[in-house]
Amino acid sequence: MVVTKYVLFEGSGNYPAPNDMVRVSYLCYPWHGQNQQSYREEKQIIISGDHGFKEFRIGDKIVPSGRLNEGISNMRPGERSMLVIPSGSAYGDNIVHLESITREKPSSGIYGCTFKGCFRLFGSFDSWVAHESKNHSVRQIWRCPVGIESGKECARLFERPQGFRQHLKQGHNLESEDAFVNICYLGDYQRRFWCGFCEKAYSMAEEGFVAIAGRHKHVGSHFENGQSITEWVDAGSHKPNWASASDGVFEVVGSPPFECAILKEGVISKARAIAC
Repeated sequence: MVVTKYVLFEGSGNYPAPNDMVRVSYLCYPWHGQNQQSYREEKQIIISGDHGFKEFRIGDKIVPSGRLNEGISNMRPGERSMLVIPSGSAYGDNIVHLESITREKPSSGIYGCTFKGCFRLFGSFDSWVAHESKNHSVRQIWRCPVGIESGKECARLFERPQGFRQHLKQGHNLESEDAFVNICYLGDYQRRFWCGFCEKAYSMAEEGFVAIAGRHKHVGSHFENGQSITEWVDAGSHKPNWASASDGVFEVVGSPPFECAILKEGVISKARAIAC
């Protein structure tokens, strides 16, 4: 038998804040030959994910990522909301509560992967740097900065200089001088790097690992000052990378046990899970 419990949110604002609670749904597993008491002890916490269910035991001290299909309600002061899935066979009340740690700068201390399509969060500068260095390669690209009718930059990316030169001539009726092509180059962090918070490219005087460290220092300072990865705009885009991310709970790698983050309507709030 599988018993699905409820999702409960009690709060005083639009986003999870101190003293607010989220009860995450869980499954109960009665193991063969065990009595009702053992059944209570074998409960598992689950959050619905993109592919089936993501499961973990209470004692594992981890929080799985996934969408909150049952929802975190937007609350007004004094309001409470409970979404109930009827169940007549659940035992016990061992629930995981997700409590927001901070509200003034909800994403402070959370670093996010800056590569498009990767929605990973990290609790330390070193964990973030290690992830990007080991899991992502920097493409050799040229970015078109020519203004367009919307008032924004064209922002099209090209992996070969010949393709970029052809785009300048055919798309913007511009001659592609070598100096201009060179300053539009992005990639390997050696000559220039893109900052999606500033939405501009920066030149680098240094080379090698010093140049790479300089890029990490610059981008890391935005996270340390309270900016959220949900604000990061890819070099080839006009909207934030996380605009396509679904609301839900995300693991924060490199954080103390039981810490996670809640994404709700474009806002990331650092949270901790407490097994009650």
